[in-house]
Amino acid sequence: FCSGAIEILQTVINRQTMDAVWMQNPSHVKELGDLNYELADKYSWIGQFDTAIPLYSASLRQAPKELKRIWINFYYYLKDNQEAEIISLKEISNIDNGKHLIEAMLKEKDYTHLYVFGSDVHTAAIRTKQFHVCDRLYEPVIRHVEKTGDYGILCILQFLYGNSLRHEHNLREKTIKLWESSLSNYLAFHDSDSKLDLLDGLIDNLAPIYLQRILVATADSDSKAMADNLSKLSGISPEGVVTSELEFPPQLWLTRYYHLIGDDTKARETMRSLAQVVIELLSDEDESNDGFAFNKARRIFASIGDDQNTLTALAWETRDYRSDDGRDSRFMRLKCYGGCSRPWEVPSEMLICKHCLGVRLDDGCMAALKEIELPKNQCKPYHEFIKVSKWDEEWLQSIPKEMVPWGDQTITLDQWKQEIREVYLD
Repeated sequence: FCSGAIEILQTVINRQTMDAVWMQNPSHVKELGDLNYELADKYSWIGQFDTAIPLYSASLRQAPKELKRIWINFYYYLKDNQEAEIISLKEISNIDNGKHLIEAMLKEKDYTHLYVFGSDVHTAAIRTKQFHVCDRLYEPVIRHVEKTGDYGILCILQFLYGNSLRHEHNLREKTIKLWESSLSNYLAFHDSDSKLDLLDGLIDNLAPIYLQRILVATADSDSKAMADNLSKLSGISPEGVVTSELEFPPQLWLTRYYHLIGDDTKARETMRSLAQVVIELLSDEDESNDGFAFNKARRIFASIGDDQNTLTALAWETRDYRSDDGRDSRFMRLKCYGGCSRPWEVPSEMLICKHCLGVRLDDGCMAALKEIELPKNQCKPYHEFIKVSKWDEEWLQSIPKEMVPWGDQTITLDQWKQEIREVYLD
């Protein structure tokens, strides 16, 4: 069926393309775009993506007002790892001064969709070294939204644009300004429907920067800069947001600051409420939230320099993920943040940054970090890291679910919770 339809469509397209007079009519060109799109769909249906992808691009050039095709084309480009076509798509989408791309992005307001879209365009730009595409993607739509006052979409676009510039050392201040503008718009206009994952992303980006500024100001005895950045870090989460629901609550970096200046009493006070949430999550009857609890615990203990509890949380965080899958997955869900996206068979032979808290690196990406900044994060080689040595996978997998690894031995989950209470809560 497809082969016959393909032959007919190809014959019609060839005949129309060769008719120079017919092609002078804009409506005819749009019709040709529709035919190319239909033909591309036929090739995709039978798995011939190499043939389909150039046809998708042609259809968008010929019919740029078909907004849904921007997203559909993008899906096929990603499916076949066509970075060059992603770049081409963005340039094609800037037809008519970006009007059609603006309409497409404003129509698609889902944060997760836009985040994946922006991340993959950024990756494509890095691999093809055509960084201008990020400017062409975001600047027209941001200018448009600033005029219309749709701050909900504006803060998302500013966040994503900042992410796309983070690898450009000479644009660091512009990057930070975009993130701070995004946060300002989020804080001013957030409501119950606002995405916590957007706020998490902003905190994850800005909090390590503020922490570093605070540390530098402390070393320089610059009380004003220290107070300004402490205020920024403390006020990074809006009123009404329950910080315990955040993946990256700002208390993590405040805890880290107090620990680094030697005030562990203040550090424990700052992280106490977060540790209490971990205990509550691990004590209720809902096992589905245990993974979230171990995830939070890993970051909390890393912030205060507690390596042993960090490793316990890490081991059981990944163990909980495997249980959620309903199978003994060979690969854990935690990946390297250096850009290689390496998954570990067990949570071993990695480095966890105590400053960035969300960053994990393998040895190769750590070596790269010492030479250049990594494109996917802001980690620095002078940060302090937890070195996770190679773990025995069979031993780790043999530990009963009600037990947790504790150094070279195992203890019950209740014993571990009691240890946390005694050290951090009592």
